[in-house]
Amino acid sequence: MLKLKIFTIIFILILISGCAPLQVHRLPAYDYAMNIDGPERPKLFYADSVKIDSALTPFAVISTFEGGGRDFATRRIWKKAAELKADLVLIKHGQTQYAGSTATAVPLPYGGATAMAVPMYQTQIYGFLFKINPSQIGFRTNENNMIIEIHNDELRNAGIIEGDNIISINSIPFPPQGPELLKINEGTEVVITVIRPGTGKVEAKVRTKKNILNFLDYSDVIVWEAPAPPVNEFDR
Repeated sequence: MLKLKIFTIIFILILISGCAPLQVHRLPAYDYAMNIDGPERPKLFYADSVKIDSALTPFAVISTFEGGGRDFATRRIWKKAAELKADLVLIKHGQTQYAGSTATAVPLPYGGATAMAVPMYQTQIYGFLFKINPSQIGFRTNENNMIIEIHNDELRNAGIIEGDNIISINSIPFPPQGPELLKINEGTEVVITVIRPGTGKVEAKVRTKKNILNFLDYSDVIVWEAPAPPVNEFDR
């Protein structure tokens, strides 16, 4: 029974200590992004918690489970993202999954103990890593690639309007999967192709503009280092 108790304690400590491995999933822009220097500490936000008008390219996804608590797992992703030269990390929490069961000793009312299987659950957590593009075209889309905002007068003057569905930039399907937008500097002419309801395909040539880095003004959702635990007056 002592061995059973020791096994149970060790299993629980492993589960809550955040020892779940970090899995790095490389996206098509990964290799190119890794040749670009990044900040010592990327910005960190929860997905959909801030409005970001900056043009960014995703290059990796880090996944793990929330062992040790949500903030602990988030910091592990954050620090790994810093090693990978990310400029921005967006955290998204996934589903809670059944992670098997562990045996634990339960004292019996008449003496002794019995072993019971206790179910264990883990919640997925993902960190989406981005690099800052050197320029932007000046629009924002929804999840269906429909343009919902335009903040580049040249784009509007070229005939692109809200409600257009963008399908390509320089004949590259939108959204680009590779590092193409990481290679376009400010002032470069690009060809935008959209589908307009009731009209069909529309093309326009515009020059890229300076990237808006509004997200740099926002505070990270947690602090870089874990705060020190409160001091218990009775422990002094």
